[in-house]
Amino acid sequence: SDAGIEDVEPEDGEAVAEETPSDGETAGEGATVDVAMIPAIQFDTVDITVPAGGQVTLTADNVDPGIPHNWAVYTDDSASELIAGTPICTDCTETITFDPPEPGVYFFRCDVHPIQMVGTFVVE
Repeated sequence: SDAGIEDVEPEDGEAVAEETPSDGETAGEGATVDVAMIPAIQFDTVDITVPAGGQVTLTADNVDPGIPHNWAVYTDDSASELIAGTPICTDCTETITFDPPEPGVYFFRCDVHPIQMVGTFVVE
């Protein structure tokens, strides 16, 4: 029976990590996340959720013509403690792989546009 189980579709503006197969050498499931920097100085998503354990592979695609951007996740919105981030680049794609922090709610932003380009990074 599927009682109590429902398919939940992500809302607009929400990215949900895809679980990647384990190769037997990692402690948990990994996750792959794609995020784009799009025209009008914004991310294509403001909410990213990944599973705890395993590594996160994030690809940041800067398709905002001529504008430098990066993607960086911090412990909170003070942006004082960096967890992981891509280099700042223009018209480029950068991929990083990192170990997510403990389950919780974290903060991501573009360091070049820290007011306009922000979001929530959830580890669950």
